[in-house]
Amino acid sequence: MKRYLNYINENKSWYKNKELTKKELNELLKGDFSDFNPDDKPIYRSVELVQRYTLVKSISDRPSAYIKSNYYTLLINNLPSWSEYPKRQFICSDKPTWFANYMYRVIPKNGAKIGICPDSDIQDFFSEENKLGKELLKDGFRNLSGINIFLKELNIETFSWELFLETLEHKHELVSDLYYENKDKEKQIKYTNINELNRLINPDLGFEVYDYKDYAKNKNIEGKEVWLDSDIILVPQYYFS
Repeated sequence: MKRYLNYINENKSWYKNKELTKKELNELLKGDFSDFNPDDKPIYRSVELVQRYTLVKSISDRPSAYIKSNYYTLLINNLPSWSEYPKRQFICSDKPTWFANYMYRVIPKNGAKIGICPDSDIQDFFSEENKLGKELLKDGFRNLSGINIFLKELNIETFSWELFLETLEHKHELVSDLYYENKDKEKQIKYTNINELNRLINPDLGFEVYDYKDYAKNKNIEGKEVWLDSDIILVPQYYFS
């Protein structure tokens, strides 16, 4: 997780935090966060934050740590195939994974959805065990970093989803031109087609999504990166011990 969770960058986005008193924390746990039980399967977040109890508000367009080149986050947040999943706003783990000085237990707001990665890091290798992963491997993409690099080298813009689609379409028209010659032409045609990206960058690669109540009782999730986009409360790791 350390490779892509740049907490210095992310701190710039945590500007809607509210430090809570213990009384305010308890009131929230009886209200909008009442789905939470201390015995639930935990969600952890390591972050450079010194408040004891913190309410973190969801930010609809919260940037990624690698905002200038994180194409897969942009795709996951906008492609139709991921519509049942939360936006990748808060990247967490089901086990304490340190990359900052403080470890917090994450308490999601009632009704939150939890996205589950196949492995401990979304950047882990694609699997040959499913047809989509096998096809991506065939085209030379071992993980999502490879797709990031490929699209970045094509100078596809990521400032917004609309601009991304516009520049992707422009590049697709260029590489599809009858007179365009390039040793990677076939690959570039394929991966500048938004319909192909929707088919290939797909939750069928082994991802899962749960309502928080179902996640909280699931004993089979072990050592996974998880993410969510609801409001959250952060409390110190051992607060409920």
